[in-house]
Amino acid sequence: MRKAALLAVLAAWVLPAGATEAPRAPFQKVFVPDTVRVQFFPWAGPEHVQAVLEEHGLVPVGGPAAGLVVARSSTGRNAWSLAASLNRSPFVDWAVPRYVLRPAPPPSFVRVRPRP
Repeated sequence: MRKAALLAVLAAWVLPAGATEAPRAPFQKVFVPDTVRVQFFPWAGPEHVQAVLEEHGLVPVGGPAAGLVVARSSTGRNAWSLAASLNRSPFVDWAVPRYVLRPAPPPSFVRVRPRP
């Protein structure tokens, strides 16, 4: 009896919570070309935001909402280099390339023929 109780406690500790639930569909990050997300400091005014966007050749796509602006490069500049350049600005808190989450494609299975 003691052994069974110990095994039950051990199984509850080892198995993660929700292990009996069906696995959720995995997602993958897909980067949107030439598009960045820029979070400006709260003290940066609208004129500062506009000046930074114009300086880097960016056209706002969304925002500003709470200082967050989604912008696309009008010059076709790489999003990674744009983010690095924006992060050096004194008005920008952080900047990252924009990505969206999409369902991952189903895994491909290799058919194995049984040995004759």
